[in-house]
Amino acid sequence: MDRVKEYKKSKNIHKTATLGDVVILNLNNVKIGKNTYVNSGQLYGGKNCKLEIGDNCKIGYNVHIKCITHDKKTLEIVEKPIKIGNNVWICDNVFIKEGITIGNNVIIGANAVVTKNIEDNKIVAGVPARVIG
Repeated sequence: MDRVKEYKKSKNIHKTATLGDVVILNLNNVKIGKNTYVNSGQLYGGKNCKLEIGDNCKIGYNVHIKCITHDKKTLEIVEKPIKIGNNVWICDNVFIKEGITIGNNVIIGANAVVTKNIEDNKIVAGVPARVIG
């Protein structure tokens, strides 16, 4: 995977991070912390906003985290930063929308759609994701 080698050259991707089959858009605005792994999916930073993933995070397969969307009325591109804390476990097939902050020690269940901020030490699941523990 030549693309993963290119990502690993970025000063924003910690040298202990592990990247599987992942696509990163706007690499200079994506930060991945130490001992974090991403199995597969899409990580989209904005041209003008950041996607930050903390340390010791576990990110499953087919996870999409995107700082970019479109305005419903004008269809113009909208960018809002995303921040994911430390020790976060994101299960398979999760979508995290723009503008979200996820605290530390959070678990996001498989197939969840995260549309609201999540406080520290919570377990969320569902569409849209809601606190279950």
